[in-house]
Amino acid sequence: MASKLSPFSTLFGGLFLLFFLSMDSAIRQTHAQKVGVCPEVQESKDCQVECHTDEDCPDILKCCTAGCTSVCAIPNEKKGKCPINDSSISLLGICKDECYGDSDCSGSLKCCINGCGNQSCLTPEQ
Repeated sequence: MASKLSPFSTLFGGLFLLFFLSMDSAIRQTHAQKVGVCPEVQESKDCQVECHTDEDCPDILKCCTAGCTSVCAIPNEKKGKCPINDSSISLLGICKDECYGDSDCSGSLKCCINGCGNQSCLTPEQ
């Protein structure tokens, strides 16, 4: 009787192992992504590699890549990048900080440095 159960036990054990491995992989993928969006990263000529996934980075830092470079960076809270700051044109009337992070801005607006050198909620570039 034990020999009749052996193939069944082996099959059941194999299926259980596959299920466990797939769940372990899914759990790691879920925890691997930290909140926020990677900022624009400058590619280095020496292909600096600090990390491979967000889990390789301490605290809230995310693993961000550009070409062959990957570094741990402070994430942006919202998608898009701040528009290029043309300091020759000052954003008059906004010469005080209106925000300190993307979460201070409504909708898709991002907290960016304005023409006065302070921070304002601006429409990001995609």
